[in-house]
Amino acid sequence: MNSWMVDMADTFTRCFIREDRYKLLISGIGVTIKVSIVAVILGILIGFLIALCNLSKNKFLRAIGKIYTDIIRGTPSVTQLMIISLILKNGLLQRLHLVLTRVRMCRKSSVPESFL
Repeated sequence: MNSWMVDMADTFTRCFIREDRYKLLISGIGVTIKVSIVAVILGILIGFLIALCNLSKNKFLRAIGKIYTDIIRGTPSVTQLMIISLILKNGLLQRLHLVLTRVRMCRKSSVPESFL
């Protein structure tokens, strides 16, 4: 075997097996699943509320639903992330909020049409 393959195998074994770093990966997967579940639930809830606004006979509620949908659909994801990151400060809790907000925004812009 090549020496770089032996070095890579040794490094992998040392880092992930002997130093128990695989536990960090498993923990991260758990956090990712929890954040995803919360984001989907919030996205469905907000999407449902926007769909109700779009179906409302009240002109004000319909306008809110239409403006919200047009803004979320009309701006690129990177621009939305930049705006959100400028509004929020650079703390750990705010970063988590940034991720959750972005996932909700992606989900909820297409959810109102699924209720129509």
